[in-house]
Parts: sequence; C-alpha cells; structure tokens
Amino acid sequence: MPAKNGAHIGIASNVKVNSEGQKNLIYRNKKINFSTPAFNFDEVFEMPEGATLLASDDVNRVMGVYFKSRDSEIWGIQYHPDYEYSQMVSLSNERKDRMIANKNFKDENDFQNHMNFIKDEDKKLDFENRTCEIRNWLDIIKLDS
Repeated sequence: MPAKNGAHIGIASNVKVNSEGQKNLIYRNKKINFSTPAFNFDEVFEMPEGATLLASDDVNRVMGVYFKSRDSEIWGIQYHPDYEYSQMVSLSNERKDRMIANKNFKDENDFQNHMNFIKDEDKKLDFENRTCEIRNWLDIIKLDS
C-alpha cells in the first residue's frame, strides 16, 4: 500500500533496530541506528501471522521483519544493503521529472538538495555496517547447509 508518511527516495535515515531485532541473527553486529540506501513509496500494513518486527523508521513502521513459513525462515527488509548510494542517486535522477510532477519534491532545487544530502551521507558511509545484513544472511544459510 502507499506509505502514509512519505517515501524513501534514495535513502532511509535513522532506521532503528528494536529489542527483538537486536536478538535476531540478521542484525548481529549491526549498529542500532543507521541510514541506508532505500527507494520505496509503499509500506507493509499487514504482517504475516507470527511475524516479528525487527526495525522501523519515521517513514515505515516495518523496515525489518522475520517470520517462518513451513520449513523456511524469512527476513524481509524495506531497504537496500546491497546497493550503493550512487545507484540511488542515478535512479533518482532517472525518475526526477516524475517525482517533481508527483510532488515528492517542490522543484528542481528541492530535488538537488536531497541528492546532495544523499551524497553527504555517502561520505560518512560505514561499508561494514551497511552490508551487515547480507553477510549475516550468508552466514545463516551456510549454517543451514
């Protein structure tokens, strides 16, 4: 469903791993608060039965979730630890006119300010922390093999 609190356009700022997330293997060694590449206009409004909320931010209540389905363990994240901020800037530039027309940005200047914010965040990037979920997931599936 469309997100009620806006969109993640290139970045999700101040994502918070909750107490359940801190116990979950996907967030092992992850900072409790982080920014990450993200691009979504939607939001999870209904979680699967038995799902555990792991992380949230001011835009999306569900940024990280864990649940089991039959014999499978499933982790869902509403961001992209597998992308670089430069990819988010490129994707944003491709969609700029449509996002300005849809009032995601007031004008070209507002859009450029947001792109500059993402580029500034990229300079502060902690690669190990940004990619932590991927490494953890690979470790988890190795254990299951």
